[in-house]
Parts: sequence; structure tokens; C-alpha cells
Amino acid sequence: MANKVDTDLEQMRSAADETDQVLAEIRTDSQSVDSTLFNLMQTFKGQTADDLSAFRFTFSIESALITGRLNDIAMALRHNIRNYGETDQANAQGITGASGGSGSLAESLRGPDGAARPDGNGFLSQAEANNEAPPGGASPQEVADWWDSLSEDQQQHILENSPENVADVNGVPASARDIANRAILDDKLTQNAIDLEAVNLDIAQQDEGTFLNPNRELDALIVKREQLQSELVRMDNLKSEIAEPYLGLDHLLLGFDESSESGRPIVFLGDPGTSDHLSVHVTGTDSNLDPDSFNELMDRTRNLAEDAINDSGDSVAVALWFDYDAPQGISNAISEQPASEGAPGLTAFSDGMRATSGSDSVSYLGHSYGSTIIGHAAASSDGLNTDRIMLIGSPGAGAIHASEFGIGAENVYATTASGDIIGWAGLPGDNDVLVHGTDPVHENFGAHVLESDNRTGDAKSKGNHSGYYDPGNQFRENSSNVITDNVGN
Repeated sequence: MANKVDTDLEQMRSAADETDQVLAEIRTDSQSVDSTLFNLMQTFKGQTADDLSAFRFTFSIESALITGRLNDIAMALRHNIRNYGETDQANAQGITGASGGSGSLAESLRGPDGAARPDGNGFLSQAEANNEAPPGGASPQEVADWWDSLSEDQQQHILENSPENVADVNGVPASARDIANRAILDDKLTQNAIDLEAVNLDIAQQDEGTFLNPNRELDALIVKREQLQSELVRMDNLKSEIAEPYLGLDHLLLGFDESSESGRPIVFLGDPGTSDHLSVHVTGTDSNLDPDSFNELMDRTRNLAEDAINDSGDSVAVALWFDYDAPQGISNAISEQPASEGAPGLTAFSDGMRATSGSDSVSYLGHSYGSTIIGHAAASSDGLNTDRIMLIGSPGAGAIHASEFGIGAENVYATTASGDIIGWAGLPGDNDVLVHGTDPVHENFGAHVLESDNRTGDAKSKGNHSGYYDPGNQFRENSSNVITDNVGN
């Protein structure tokens, strides 16, 4: 019996490995074709460019459907292997709960919900027991130590078979999280195409109803289709926007949630694990994954990296981060709730970056409401794991004085253009207090104040609030110096 089981398991493992190999080859080839089509689109204009775009869209859906079905087959094989092997092993060894035996520690301690945790606090998940995921509740440094303890084959196995176990885990290196998140992005595009096709079929089979008796099911399906189409646009644009290197640096995708209001992306330009300087660009109100917003924010982030590289000659990695429920609309930016709820996530992210980077030059730059969440994270009991902070066009950073950030007021920088409309976010009768705390450019706050230019003249305007990143703005040089720790030199 045991020999037959071993033979069956070996055949299933071989089939699963071959499926994984074919899946990896198709993904690689599809990415190559997609990249080629993208480059051609930049070359041509007019109808030719539109035709190429349409073909690229169709190709991505067809490719996604194929890879999705292959991935389902591979996952089913792995699931059967696991269940078949565990069932036979339990029967052969007579394992009952924690009765001991000749199995592994995880097997001998396995309880009704998995293996018992070493600290006795509950049970490990199956992935944790198989060392395919970090222990639940582990700190970013403990996660980094766990990842480093794995062999290259083990790491590759997780990335190919269980990318969701590490995609959004702080302490896993950025390069590994990028592989995991791109695989998840492809899988989500596949599932989106399948779901959209199914919804369209359901809609086609529904009657429209009447004015007095509308078809509520049809209405719900139309809403579902609009949601899926919106998510498809977001994900397809995300994939395109980070497909090509910039300045010879790869884009690394560390997280996203296409279904949330903001989309919550984390994208690095450059590898924080190998760069001299590491900076995180935290954005604010109206930041979201819709193409118009996301692409502009990525361009700003690229500008920050390019300036720092050109000015210093050092290696630099800069992230676009709005992995929180960024307020959509000025009326929602009055509340501190998005900042207070998002701050713990930014703190954990900063700990993860420090654990996986050898850089001793780390900075966090927050524009508009992004400065508010940075302030909340830095002033919290857990703090923000950074060397420098820069607050840009800030409505207040949840603090009275820069010393509350725990890194020394001398390491806090602030800039607000004189014509920035954010200056109207003050409280009546107080010329140093804004809606979210002391004005960071007021002398009472205690930060180093750096210059920025107006885009549209001295009058208060929205253009001056978003003009910091324009070519030639004094902000560009100052932000570069903050990123490379070169202020005053």
C-alpha cells in the first residue's frame, strides 16, 4: 500500500511540477509580448496605436484566462498531493492529536486546527507548519530572519506556489514581494476576466423589466459589471505603468488592493535592499489607483528618485506609498481618522524596510494629507523607523512640535509654497495652527524650513498646492538633498 501511495504521490508531484513550469514559461512569454506591444504603442499614433492597444487588451485577457486555468490545475494537484499524503501518513503512523510518534515536530504536535504553536498560544496554520509562511504575529525583523533561514529552493517554492503568503508581509525583501504581487496581479486579472464574462452572460439572459416592476437582479448585475470593469482598468493600468524600468531601475510592486477606494498601492523605483538611500513618498487627498491619479503620482515619485540620483551620484530607491484609505475629496480630509487608522500600517512598513535594507539613510516625504499620516505614525508610541522626515504643503502633521516625532527636531524638514491653498486650512485667530496641528513651516513647530516656488503666482491656488514637483521648482533640489542627507552641504 505504501509503495502504491509513494508512486501515486510521485506521479502527482511530477505533473504539478510540469504544470508549474509551463505556467512560468507562459507568464514569461506573455510579459515579453505585452512589453513589446506596449513599446510599439509608444511608437505609433492614431488608429494604429488604438488598434495595438485593443489587441494588447485582448491578448492580456486571453493570456490571463489560460494562465488562470493552468494555475487552477496546479493548485488542485498540490491540494490533492497534500491531502493524499497526510491521510496516508496519519493512517500508517496512527497519529492521534499530540500522541507523539516518529513524525516531524509539527506532525506530532498537530491539533484539530493545525500544529500547536511553540508558545502554546493556539495552533499554526498548515502553511506555517510547513514553513511556507512566517509565524503569525512575527515582527518584521523576525519575518526577515525567517526568510533568510530558507534555502533558495524553499523561497522559490513559496513564490511560485503560495505568493499570497508573503506578498504583503513586512520583513520579506522587496524583490521577493514584487514577484509575489505580480503573480497575484496576473491571477486577479484572470479572475476578473472570468467574472466579467460570467456577468455579461447573466445580463444577456435577463429581461429589462418594466417601469413599475424593474428587474432588481439586472440592476445588481449592471452594478457588478461596472465594479469589475473599474477594477480591470485599475489593474491593467497598474501592470502597464510598472512594466518598464525607468533610469535603468525596475519598479517593484509591494502591494495593492484594486477593490478598495484608494487602491492602496506600494511601488518602489529601485531596490531598497541594495540602495544607498531609501525614501518613501506618502501621498494624500484624492490619491487612488485610477489611471489619472496613479500615473501622476508615479511620475512625481520618479522625479524624486531622478533628482536624488543625478544630484548625488548614489544609488537611490524611492517608493510611492498610499497603503491606507486616503481621503477622497477635501471634505473627507478634515478628519484625522484616515491618518490615525493608517499610521500603524506605515509604522510596520517602515520597520519592514529597515529590516530588509542595509541603508543608514532613510527618509519619509509626505505631501498634503500624506504629511498628516507620517506625523501620526512618527508621534505614535511605536514611532516611524526613519532618519529624516519632510512635510510638503502640510495641513498639519498631528503634532504641536517637531520633537514629538522621536527623531530629533533637527531631522524634520518642512516646506509650503507661499501661494499654496493649504494656507487657508488654518483656524480662525491662530496664524500658526492648521486643521491638523501646528503649521510645520511656522517657527513654533521647530522644523527646518526649506523653500518652494509657486506655480501660478502668489495668490492662494490649488495649482500651487500641486506644483512642487514641476521642473525648476526649488522644492525639487531641496527634496533631493533631504533624500540623500545633503541639506546644508
